Amino acid sequence: MTISTTWSVVMCNREVATGKIISADVVCKATDPDETGVTGEANASVEFSGDVTIAYADVTETDVVGWAKSALGTDQVSELESLAEDSFKAESTST
Repeated sequence: MTISTTWSVVMCNREVATGKIISADVVCKATDPDETGVTGEANASVEFSGDVTIAYADVTETDVVGWAKSALGTDQVSELESLAEDSFKAESTST
């Protein structure tokens, strides 16, 4: 079993006047190429502070995921990845 995790953005909230992204909902998904159709997930809502450094039109999902991981911190990122992996394992044994 080779479980890997990937992060993505579910939703961003921004201040329209400034274009500043103020929060995001992110999801960490755990998958295994040998277990098709099975996914484990862990979600987080993250608020951001600080200056806008990238114009809203130029922000990428990679940028937001990076900001979210930074705001969450290493311990919480690891915890969410573990939760996603545990969820995957529970799903894979029930199918």
